[in-house]
Amino acid sequence: MEIIAKKRSTIGKKVRILRKEQLVPAAVFGKGKQSTPISLAASLAEKLLKSTGESTLLDIAIEGENEPRKALISEIQRNAVTGKLQHINFHEVSLKDKITANVPIEFVGQSPAVKSGEGILITLIDEIEVECLPANLPSHFEVDISNLNKVGEFITVEALKYDKDRITIEPDKNELLIKVDYAEQLEEEVAASVEEIEVTGEKPKEEGEETEEKKEPKEEKTETKKESNS
Repeated sequence: MEIIAKKRSTIGKKVRILRKEQLVPAAVFGKGKQSTPISLAASLAEKLLKSTGESTLLDIAIEGENEPRKALISEIQRNAVTGKLQHINFHEVSLKDKITANVPIEFVGQSPAVKSGEGILITLIDEIEVECLPANLPSHFEVDISNLNKVGEFITVEALKYDKDRITIEPDKNELLIKVDYAEQLEEEVAASVEEIEVTGEKPKEEGEETEEKKEPKEEKTETKKESNS
């Protein structure tokens, strides 16, 4: 996927001006390279984040440069109050060097045990760390759960389909991805947790004491996280 971007000289607190112009400040980092401040259209950036993830190899076409840069999304910052996109960091990669990235797992199909109402699905891993060349990086792993017929059945890392000659997966092959548990058992655990909270809950706030919910958020408060299209 190609992204059109422009180099920017606006940095620091002045990037607020860019955001008012519906632009998102970003930067491209690379091993042994100086970071390049860039900006891209906010609408394009949001569209990008909805359709890609950390494991999607991108072509960043920067105005004034002859060749696009190969990169991955490494960090996303959003305003903690409004959720508005604040900044994106891209990690430039070499097609000749192996990289490490988290690849999302997509569970498809329907478990007969869940359909009957006997059990519920417990997802233990929804993304997995891999090592490979950028060109071999999968966008996601697909796992069919339609063979989970009974409570207690599960699927492990070993079930993932990939080219073992080109991709190395970090977790042990016997590690669980997803399992079917008794629905009633989970309901009892949840009820027990709620009861414990009611018994050991925090004491009421003293009159005049400010709670976290009532604190006025700072204007530039941001939240940093990684998004995936899982």
